[in-house]
Amino acid sequence: MHRVGDVVRHNDKLYEVVKEMACWERFQLTSLEGEEVLWKDGRTLEKLEGPVVGVGWDDRMLLHSVPSEGVSVLDLPERPGRCSTLWEALEQDEAFKSYKQIDFKEATHEEVCLVHDPAYYEQVMACDQSCITDTANEVLTPITPDTPLAALLAVGCCVTMLRLLLSNAIDTGYCIVRPPGHHAVRSSGMGFCIFNNVAITAAVALKEFASVKKVLILDWDVHHGNGVQDAFYETAEVLYVSLHVSCGGRFYPGTGRLNETGERDGEGHNVNIPWRHTDVTDDEMQLAFAAVVLPIVQEFGPDVVLVSAGYDAGEGDPLGMCHVTPQCFAWMTRQLMSFKVPFLVALEGGYNERTVTESSLAVLEALRSSPYKISPYTNDKTAIEAAAGKVHRSAALSLLLDAVRMQKQHWSCLDPIEAILEEHEKRALRDENVKLMMVWRLSSYFVLRLF
Repeated sequence: MHRVGDVVRHNDKLYEVVKEMACWERFQLTSLEGEEVLWKDGRTLEKLEGPVVGVGWDDRMLLHSVPSEGVSVLDLPERPGRCSTLWEALEQDEAFKSYKQIDFKEATHEEVCLVHDPAYYEQVMACDQSCITDTANEVLTPITPDTPLAALLAVGCCVTMLRLLLSNAIDTGYCIVRPPGHHAVRSSGMGFCIFNNVAITAAVALKEFASVKKVLILDWDVHHGNGVQDAFYETAEVLYVSLHVSCGGRFYPGTGRLNETGERDGEGHNVNIPWRHTDVTDDEMQLAFAAVVLPIVQEFGPDVVLVSAGYDAGEGDPLGMCHVTPQCFAWMTRQLMSFKVPFLVALEGGYNERTVTESSLAVLEALRSSPYKISPYTNDKTAIEAAAGKVHRSAALSLLLDAVRMQKQHWSCLDPIEAILEEHEKRALRDENVKLMMVWRLSSYFVLRLF
């Protein structure tokens, strides 16, 4: 039996099922290649199976924790409930049976040390808290007796998922892992992170698979992934793109400025979009994708896409203070899937359990999208114009314009985009000035009325 949303083949054409009359086994179809609409008997339709989505989780990762007595969620927001709540919701989701749950073991010493110093690995195994660089003015990253196992499982989940992707056993993958990883640097952990899960996964891809020459790491966590940036700052094999709040370097961890573009062979392969304000919106994230991220990714031409999926930019997060919705996270996922290469998502931050759960489920639904419904990416200036027209904050447009100017010497695709953003920045400034003038006139009027 076919269902609404299925992709089917009829007379060598592809259609999507949009309505069903199950009692008669008849279905309304719309063409994926045009505007044709027709009703057909279900027995004449060939269903095209959707992608196989791998999901990785091991509840032993919940063991990494500290006593919560006397510690507020703002003091220690990286708690086991972030993942357990998500997993419980996923088990209750009607699509749960369609996912392929993967089996995995702890990462090996060799895998971890592709990115980390062997001495640091040994410190973590010995539960040596001195290997964490957090200070009293930063966040707390505890190492407890159960931390080594949880951290190795987090890496092992991501690395196993990658191998399944590149052996064509699955089409996309989602790793529910903790502790997160993108802040961990070569010789220390920080910012709730022990081992750099995604960086290690990228290093494994480049080491083990001859077909992988270039890896994209896209990081939409609200905090800059300083550890990932450090790991690949001097190589052209990895393009690291981070969309994060900076507020002039005052937002944790204080790295990820526009001019941090890479060094030596990696010059131009580090792309930071450091928002100068909190309360980032869907429209601003989507414009960043349309005007900066997607054109650069297309020119780079990755063989694998890895997403550091932090949801602390999501609505309701106590640390991020932004307004990105689950629908936007799903939209960004589908845009990246348009490059038609192996695609892996790994959980990073996100400290509101509801936000993490709803956003993860939306991304998982996007991963289940039929590849026939996702058109290959084209650098469409009309789409960039439309996205820019929805952004009304001049500070956001100014930031993206500065990002284009910083990166265009490395990526020729950005040259025509600069003029588009310039015009919209001027428009936003005019609109803001008009609003300020109206406020000034109204306030002056009421002040004069008082006298």
